[in-house]
Amino acid sequence: RHRMAPEELSRVNSLRHRSLRPGSTVLVWAERSETEVREAERATTLLCFRRQHSCSVGEARYYLELHEYDVERAIQQRR
Repeated sequence: RHRMAPEELSRVNSLRHRSLRPGSTVLVWAERSETEVREAERATTLLCFRRQHSCSVGEARYYLELHEYDVERAIQQRR
């Protein structure tokens, strides 16, 4: 509904766990531009790529940008 990735929701609200209780109050984006949405998606993709492949931010960004954030192609290139 608010187009926020779970990681982004956790980061914005300093949540330690992914579960929320009924009545909990959290911050969400009211409205974001397509550019902001794309940047948030890329940041999430970068984080996931780093975790899965145990690499640095620079290395993950290199492979993802080289393949326009096509994760499958980036993974193949890294191997």
